[in-house]
Amino acid sequence: MTDGAVVARTPFTDAWTSFCRNRAALFGLLLIVTIIFMTLFGPLIYRVDPLDIVSAPLLPPGEDGLPLGTDYLGRDLLAGIINGGRASLAVGLSAALLTMTLGVTVGALAGFYGGWVDRALMRITEFFQVLPPLILAMTIVLLFRPSLASVAVSIGLVSWPTPARLTRAEFMRIRELDYVKAARAMGARNARLIWRLILPNAAPPLVVAATLTVGAAILFEGGLSFLGLGDSNAVSWGLMMGMNRPYLLDAWWATTLPGVVLFLTVLAVSLVGDGLNDALNPRLRER
Repeated sequence: MTDGAVVARTPFTDAWTSFCRNRAALFGLLLIVTIIFMTLFGPLIYRVDPLDIVSAPLLPPGEDGLPLGTDYLGRDLLAGIINGGRASLAVGLSAALLTMTLGVTVGALAGFYGGWVDRALMRITEFFQVLPPLILAMTIVLLFRPSLASVAVSIGLVSWPTPARLTRAEFMRIRELDYVKAARAMGARNARLIWRLILPNAAPPLVVAATLTVGAAILFEGGLSFLGLGDSNAVSWGLMMGMNRPYLLDAWWATTLPGVVLFLTVLAVSLVGDGLNDALNPRLRER
């Protein structure tokens, strides 16, 4: 490279540079990568079945060679935390994917077409928005038997109105811009305008919303499992907290330690989401 050469900067490099300046966001990214690594590769390193009874119930951390002690049945808490992340993260990601798919689709159609399409879709959105999310999710899970799939679907069905409204607002703003009008005048079809032209330009706030939705879905799954509405055959952090809840005063670690990991996971996702919001928002990036 010759002296005086200018390195081309792209929106991606600008956003990444801004993200890297945010120490909280970098801490959140490091934390979530560590948790994912623990969840994926931890069972290969710590080869203990989380459902096996390995010692006496409610042993405190460090006793009998168990780093985090045992739960109310005598199962290894560390093995449960390591393996429980798979269910919690899988449900959170699946629920967030369903949430964003429904929300973006409904919001895009409502914001692009307007008129009676907008009114009809927004009435449906408002109907779901006024329903109590937890009660609706519990009802869906009970109707279709508690399982990881039913929990993910229930969270997705109660969480999509918020991203739908965000997508609608972005589409209503972008569809009036000159380059969209020019593409329409050149004969571009509605499907191309929606998915190839407007949606990519509406992506930054939707990416932030998707990130925050993952954290909310993980927390929602933990709440349902805590209430006994999770899959009893799949270890999850919320299920561990719920099953050991009656022994909280006698064996705080059995409930607190899974709760701390759940809290750290949601905190990490939230920090990354805030960092993405600052990095992808030009006004915040200039601060």
